[in-house]
Amino acid sequence: MAEALINAEILSWARGRARMDVAQLAHAAKASLDQVRSWEAGHSRPSLSKAMEVAKALKVPFGYLFLSTPPLQEIAIPDFRTIADKKKNSLGVDFRDVLEGALLKQQWFQEYRAREGEKGFGFVLDELGKNTSEQIAAFIREAMGWTDETRRASNGAGTYLTELVNKAESLGILVMRSGVVGSNNTRKLSVQDFRGFALADDVAPVIFINSNDAKTAQVFTFAHEMAHVWYGQSGVSDPEGIALARQGPNIELRCNAIAANLVAPDEQMRDVWRSKQNAGSVAAHFRVSELVVLRRAFDLQLIDLNDFLNRTQNTPIRIAKKGQGGNFHTTLTARNSPLFTRTLLADVRKGATGHREAARLLNIKPSTIQKLDKSRSSHK
Repeated sequence: MAEALINAEILSWARGRARMDVAQLAHAAKASLDQVRSWEAGHSRPSLSKAMEVAKALKVPFGYLFLSTPPLQEIAIPDFRTIADKKKNSLGVDFRDVLEGALLKQQWFQEYRAREGEKGFGFVLDELGKNTSEQIAAFIREAMGWTDETRRASNGAGTYLTELVNKAESLGILVMRSGVVGSNNTRKLSVQDFRGFALADDVAPVIFINSNDAKTAQVFTFAHEMAHVWYGQSGVSDPEGIALARQGPNIELRCNAIAANLVAPDEQMRDVWRSKQNAGSVAAHFRVSELVVLRRAFDLQLIDLNDFLNRTQNTPIRIAKKGQGGNFHTTLTARNSPLFTRTLLADVRKGATGHREAARLLNIKPSTIQKLDKSRSSHK
């Protein structure tokens, strides 16, 4: 049987990129541990058919395995993730696939709006550097209709977030909330990797939120990515990571300051802190995490640096509680943005977009498009 002349170093690189250990690759490629170790050591090579299985398992093009050096794989947007003043590890294949999917949806929406003769929204402010974080937060709140009643009317962070998403989408911002790659529930997104990203654009801005995060953390991520959209600055973020840092990219520090004023405006934060004197109670009031509240208290000089560091030391990564799974329509539309899903399905009904293209964009089978449309209609 013919051997595939793959590069052992590229195989090791691809396995690292996919964040798989030797045992995981052996299982996925239906090979033994000794075989995989031998391939990576350059002592032997897989057959062509087995090499194809390896490439599929590692989610790389088959031709990559034959390269002499790893391809340059910079992501399409800036990486602003930091924690404890240090850059996080490189982003893996799951993030890259999610980003690619979001960019494809954004491109379709841009083309759709151009076809419909629609112009940019014009809500991205010019010369933001001339305004304070508090002023910018006020501009965003006014544009969204984000009032104190929005928070008070919610019975928790989950319903609060949903209402904020609805308000953002009414402006034309596509908000995608997902904890998996596409519709593949076996490829879960890691909160340790990233919490969200923004694709800034005046025609089709996108906010993506990792829904494996705790709901309170998602509220702050939403606010942070909204600030990115207003700045017209794309990027992948870890808002709570930067909240722990005392230095970092200027854009991240600025967006966190704006986000802080969005979720807990200065005067309200001072009043609530003084009345409750308990970080947990203040966090519940504002529907955010205790970490965000403690950072607000520190920035507003309500606690000192030592107090902040002592309270936030070894802050654990929180993840969303396991739910009951939700229904098909709700889950799929949240993953793909309700506005995007609604617009795409309407375009399919008009015959302007084909079923296969729509299915590709929504990460479902073409036969599911009609089912989804009927489900959406029943939820109106």
